[in-house]
Amino acid sequence: KGKEVLGIAKGIYSDPSCISSACHFHSPQAKLLGVLDVTVSLEGMYARLDSYRHEIVILIISLLGILLLSLTVLTQRFIHRPVVLFLDHIRKLASGDLESRIETFSGDELGELASSFNVMALNLKKARDELREWTVTLEMRVEERTDEIKKMQSELLQSEKLAALGEMSAGIAHEVNNPLTGILLFASLLLEDPRLNPELKNDLITILGETR
Repeated sequence: KGKEVLGIAKGIYSDPSCISSACHFHSPQAKLLGVLDVTVSLEGMYARLDSYRHEIVILIISLLGILLLSLTVLTQRFIHRPVVLFLDHIRKLASGDLESRIETFSGDELGELASSFNVMALNLKKARDELREWTVTLEMRVEERTDEIKKMQSELLQSEKLAALGEMSAGIAHEVNNPLTGILLFASLLLEDPRLNPELKNDLITILGETR
């Protein structure tokens, strides 16, 4: 009727245990006692195969979903999270926060990279601190040298003033000494002149003393 079946024909042969049995009614010379002909429909097997196929498909889909979920969780845990931490650490370093450190969460290559980042941040902090110390020291030295230069300029200016004052004093002394010399000379001559009035002698002595 258009349906697939499985047919099996099996011969039933006589053996010694069968011949000696009380229910045996064939002759002892008979070798073939009968034929077992079985016909089984394959619809149940095909239905079971379809059921197994659906179950296998569902199982495969479930396993793929679990595998994908596991990969997502593992990627988030061991790749995405460390990368986000690295990026956050790099942004902090770029903004000048050299105190930031990455937590070393594994001993693999990402853990070694985190340790290297921490060492780099520590070295950058040391370099920045040394640079600040050098800057402060340099500013102090520049300020000291500036004070020394100002002091030297002040002393130089004072020396120039003293030199100018000395030159002016020498000029004044020269200008004053010339007429004083004439006054001293003529006062001395008048004092020795016999024609001098004795009443003027004391005045000339005063003039000589003041002139000297």
